[in-house]
Amino acid sequence: MSPAVRAIFADPWPEDVLASFLLCIARRLLSAPAAASYLLGCAAAVSAVAPSRVRQEQLHGMWDVCLR
Repeated sequence: MSPAVRAIFADPWPEDVLASFLLCIARRLLSAPAAASYLLGCAAAVSAVAPSRVRQEQLHGMWDVCLR
């Protein structure tokens, strides 16, 4: 994981802000399927840095979109 991602998400971001960010990534998955690996990488980085503030259902939903 990049140091930039660790630095950006090191502060305790509220769960609702992270949920909104992941929702934005999920919407981009629908509109830009070619960017799936990059977008899933971003979501994975966020969840790795702040696992207690990320709802697993959102990550599962993103994977479901990619598997369609």
